[in-house]
Amino acid sequence: MPTQRKSRKQADVEDAASVTFSTRFSQEQRDRIVEAAAVRGWSPANLMRVATLEKAAHILNTSKQTKFDFKGLAHQIAVQLSSPEAKVFAHEGEYPAQVDLEEIVGPGVTASVQADCLSLSVLSHLKRAAQLGGSEFLALVIENWEGLTASENKDLPEPINPL
Repeated sequence: MPTQRKSRKQADVEDAASVTFSTRFSQEQRDRIVEAAAVRGWSPANLMRVATLEKAAHILNTSKQTKFDFKGLAHQIAVQLSSPEAKVFAHEGEYPAQVDLEEIVGPGVTASVQADCLSLSVLSHLKRAAQLGGSEFLALVIENWEGLTASENKDLPEPINPL
């Protein structure tokens, strides 16, 4: 039976519907991808597809004007975090200890903010920003916080005089 030949328009539509990207990973990276995919019950290809699309959405959402004001919210949260009333806790295991934000670094250390320094409305917006902006949104918050606290940082170099 002869194969039916596709019209040029049909072939163009099919080509536009699916695109393949190719990338190389080290064995260690491959193993990490396979392990993470297994945790979710996904194939490695599905994990890469979902992760790539999420990251692309986060980058695009936080890098341009949208109906959600990522930059404004990041600034508002940074202002609240840098206020004297903000209490930030580092958690290592089950034992929280109050510390300065600057000390919250290192593997296995996460930070939480005492809820009363952020209003319920801001917390609701923060939840949405985390979903839509991911780590890109967190980077905006940190960038704003660093800007607000730069004058207190004595280790920063002097600005360069262009003259």
